Amino acid sequence: MLRRLLVLAVGLLVAVAPATVASGPSCRCTCGSLPTTTTVVRNSTACAPVLPSKPPKPPKSPKPPSPTPAPTPAPAPTPAPSVLPKPPKSPKPPSPTPAPTPAPAPAPTQPTVPDAYADVLERTNLLRALHDAPDLSWSPEAARSADAWLARCEFEHENQTRWGENLYALWGTSDEAAALIAAVDSWYGEGEDYRFDAPGFTRATGHFSALVWRGTREVGCGARSCGPVVLVACRYDPPGNLVGAFGENVLPAIAP
Repeated sequence: MLRRLLVLAVGLLVAVAPATVASGPSCRCTCGSLPTTTTVVRNSTACAPVLPSKPPKPPKSPKPPSPTPAPTPAPAPTPAPSVLPKPPKSPKPPSPTPAPTPAPAPAPTQPTVPDAYADVLERTNLLRALHDAPDLSWSPEAARSADAWLARCEFEHENQTRWGENLYALWGTSDEAAALIAAVDSWYGEGEDYRFDAPGFTRATGHFSALVWRGTREVGCGARSCGPVVLVACRYDPPGNLVGAFGENVLPAIAP
């Protein structure tokens, strides 16, 4: 009875899923429409399906090696500044021999004043000093020019512009030295009428302003006896009585 039941069960199994049994340790069974591989134990009446093993995973592609970073180039060395060779020192020139110190130029000598005119030059400078005017030097050239003009024995001014000129006539004497001093004092006396508050030229004060003119530097005088009169002429260089220059050249007398 038991055997019959086993036979029936096997028959049912075969009817449902026929299988091909091989003689080997395993057989190929078809279960439905999907092929499966089954392993059959010898002398077994049925085989159980064996699922195929998973296909092996394909080997992973090796990761590409990380690129080796390019080495940072070392900074180019700063070239050392080229040092030019120093030129050879020129030999020092020999110290120059100092030139001998020239002897100082001799001070210009003042022209010799003739004795006959020494007093009139001194008197002129004394009166000029009262008005802050510098002393005058004697000019032989101006003296010769004045004397030559007086040789004509005419009491008038010469038409020339080289010098300034003052004239004087002393009557009743032949003393030329006395006439020279009298002439200077007479010219200076005109200063009593000179208006220092309104400086300028007038015929009444022109001899005075020429005598004390601060810009004048030299004077030369002449005296000539012409019968009963002695004529006197003094010439000044540079000339005074320049229009527009009276204010700075004709100054009031310095208070004593």
